Amino acid sequence: QALVLPPLPALPAAASALAPEADNWATRTVQRGQTLGSLFAAEGLPAALLHRIIEASRFGSSLSRILPGQRFAFLRHADGALAAFRFDAGDSQRVVVHVDGGQLREEVIELPLEHRLMVASGRIEQSLFGAADAAGLSDATIMQLANVFGYDVDFAQDLRRGDEFAVIYEQIYQDGE
Repeated sequence: QALVLPPLPALPAAASALAPEADNWATRTVQRGQTLGSLFAAEGLPAALLHRIIEASRFGSSLSRILPGQRFAFLRHADGALAAFRFDAGDSQRVVVHVDGGQLREEVIELPLEHRLMVASGRIEQSLFGAADAAGLSDATIMQLANVFGYDVDFAQDLRRGDEFAVIYEQIYQDGE
């Protein structure tokens, strides 16, 4: 069933600050077993600078618990010195720590989030997972669906071939992802 969505809101003025000098930021994605210290070392940056950033940032505690897939960005001056360090603190905030000589200045940018109302439906032929996948639901969404209704529906025993489902859910996008 077609669902008419409202137009996207205009980006706030702060959105232009989301990626200043975007081409100059070197973005690194955390790999399994990697630490923020190893990212800094790979960038040739001293551990003392990382320690100062963690101590100075309101989000320092989250920097000590990083996960694979998280992204961190480094902006360099022409001489190679670190000009700024950037990371996302949750879904709606981007933190930029500016390194001005010996001083650190933290800037928190509110990220515009796009909320999309989605509809998916299908008919179960083999399994709920197969039907939900065919309906375009992601594995993560299918698992959330199973968790939400797990107490009401025994997905192994109660579902039969020909049963139908319809789901209305919300997707939240940041920077198109």
